[in-house]
Amino acid sequence: MEDVTRLSLFAATNVSPISNSTIIITPLNYAYLTLTCLMSTLSALGTLLIIWTYFLYPQTHNTCRRMLVHLSIADFLMAVGNFLGVPEALDMTRISLGYQTSIICVISGTIATISSISSFLWTSVIAVYLYICIVQSRSRLLGTKTLVATYITCWLVPVIVAILANIYHVFGYDPSLHHMSSCWISSAVPDQLMWQFLTGKAWEIVAYFVTGIFYALVKYHVYKEMRYAYNLGSQSMQAIYRVNRKMTFVPLVFILLRIWGTIRFLIGVVDHSYASSPASTWIVVMQGFGDSSQGFANCVLFCFCSPKLRQLMLTSFRKWTTGFTSRKDRTKITSTMACSAKTVINTGTNERAPLLQDKNISSSNT
Repeated sequence: MEDVTRLSLFAATNVSPISNSTIIITPLNYAYLTLTCLMSTLSALGTLLIIWTYFLYPQTHNTCRRMLVHLSIADFLMAVGNFLGVPEALDMTRISLGYQTSIICVISGTIATISSISSFLWTSVIAVYLYICIVQSRSRLLGTKTLVATYITCWLVPVIVAILANIYHVFGYDPSLHHMSSCWISSAVPDQLMWQFLTGKAWEIVAYFVTGIFYALVKYHVYKEMRYAYNLGSQSMQAIYRVNRKMTFVPLVFILLRIWGTIRFLIGVVDHSYASSPASTWIVVMQGFGDSSQGFANCVLFCFCSPKLRQLMLTSFRKWTTGFTSRKDRTKITSTMACSAKTVINTGTNERAPLLQDKNISSSNT
């Protein structure tokens, strides 16, 4: 009966079965799906808030903020790709039987590849840009042509990698896994490790080093400035302290969120039997949480932790609530006046009715 079922699935999907592993549904698997959906939704909303505030407040426009908008677009696409992979991961029968090709898998794999590589590139570019502006004080060297070339590179390279991955049909699942996982590189693809590096992991590891090194250099420069900045005002010192804290939290949050996928990948390279066993499901849960949280983390760091932007959003919120309350009050007053006028008209009509009746009676008598 099992063989008949396999043949029926093969005829329907036109994909060759690979193995006969069984995925055991555990609370950790459901935690992976829940956290992925939740954090993908929060990241999508967070990235939209970053983009919305950029266009709403022109006074915040600068090159670094513009780069952050591009990073937010990449993080938004990453959240969408991770969210699309959840229904596919729920189809455990097809995955466990090794039928790896589906349109949702290809779409989510393509989006995840483009967004993740672009996100790593933009994160690295922002770190280098801050180093050039703060440490080297050479922001004028970054002309319009250089910035445009950077924008094109950070989007064109991921698209080229995704096109190559689709040409060689590398997206799929590893049916030897005994836990839920997102669509990435199929285990049936030759040179699987090379494609895993090319479609994400190589860019991710490079981003670790670039962000860590350049943010450390910027932080060291700010620390030196703080040592000789006692003659500055309190506001200037507070601004320097904020920059110093942000130079600590930005790379730290990025590495802490993305490191779980790297750990899982390295464990799979060294000991694939453990990486594919149910015992490693906890790493999958942490990866699902971390990979889907980058947009939300950036929103917290660059929106809610920015005093200027936080004040602008608070002012806009107060104006909106005040305007909404005023509109409600005006509507209430208008409705009250209308009811009062209607009451007066009805009262006047009732008072005139006996008079009209008396006039009709007297006219009929004459």
